[in-house]
Amino acid sequence: MWHRAMDLLAQADRIQQNFIETSIPVLPVNIIESRTAFHIMAAVPGVSPDDLDVRAEEGGLVLAGRRHLRRVGIEGELHLLEIPCGRFERRIRLPRGCAFALGEVRLEQGLLLVTLRKLA
Repeated sequence: MWHRAMDLLAQADRIQQNFIETSIPVLPVNIIESRTAFHIMAAVPGVSPDDLDVRAEEGGLVLAGRRHLRRVGIEGELHLLEIPCGRFERRIRLPRGCAFALGEVRLEQGLLLVTLRKLA
């Protein structure tokens, strides 16, 4: 019984450490500027379209959402939690004086693809 209690404490410690390390998930993005638009690609694996919020604001773009911890039908002891879960948000600033409008937004194989059309 003592060993099981120690195992549970060790597991709780691992979960807490992983939570601290991933409590502010990084949302990696690529930004490509063409003559007519900014094209933003953000890695959002495991996030459903219903859990995404994409909005243009003055000076940039806000990408926000939530990744849920998935239970895949496997019972056992958690040893490592590297895929971040929970709420995330990324604010992307664009060059000053650049007017734009939110264009196409689509989710494709774990990539969020956003087009910001440049306004003349």
